[in-house]
Amino acid sequence: MKWKTLTIVSAFFLLAGCWDIEESDRLDYVHGIGVDYEDGKVILYLQLVNLGGLGTPETAVKEEDQITIATASAEDVNTAIFNIYKSAQRRLYWGHTTFIILSEATLENNKLKEVLDLVNRYPETRYRIRMFSTKDDISELMKVSPTFKGSPIFSRLTDLNNAYEQSSWIKPLSNRELLISLDEPGYNGFIPAIRVTENTWQTESSPEPMVEPIGVASVTPEMFKGFLMAYDI
Repeated sequence: MKWKTLTIVSAFFLLAGCWDIEESDRLDYVHGIGVDYEDGKVILYLQLVNLGGLGTPETAVKEEDQITIATASAEDVNTAIFNIYKSAQRRLYWGHTTFIILSEATLENNKLKEVLDLVNRYPETRYRIRMFSTKDDISELMKVSPTFKGSPIFSRLTDLNNAYEQSSWIKPLSNRELLISLDEPGYNGFIPAIRVTENTWQTESSPEPMVEPIGVASVTPEMFKGFLMAYDI
């Protein structure tokens, strides 16, 4: 009996524990990714959000920036990510990544496959990430917040099902759905195109920039076929 007890107790020391789990308050959370291309280099944008703004009015963070954007350039997306790592003060967590914005130049230079391969190969990311295309400045799109200084987690880039139920004009697209359409012979992928507009909403003091859909970008695994816009931008 004594040896059985000793054997059972010893086995507990061999069981896996939580010693390698990162504490949530020691991580910075990547919420969105933007990819541009200029002068032969990839320009990467990472949107990090302040999760303290999600609490109740008593516990939510007040008078702090809701959004931080990190930017780096390199020959490819992977190297640009590691250039951002060099100055990151905490570990970046990718499991909450919600959207990817691809510029027109990125699509024209056939960087779509590189972005999808890298994102889908990384173990922390998911196939539910929303895909967007744009002709606008990506950093300006990432700075837009909902009305009344709401959390960017509930913006047009992320909380899409909410807005789509009321205005089902352009269907949201996940990276999983894009991969399926690109793998199907004879099919094109249609990535929703977005822009920043200041023509519709305003506060008492100034126009309020908002993100709005304006059409789609047509892509295949080999090429970018162009934008189909509802109106010129």
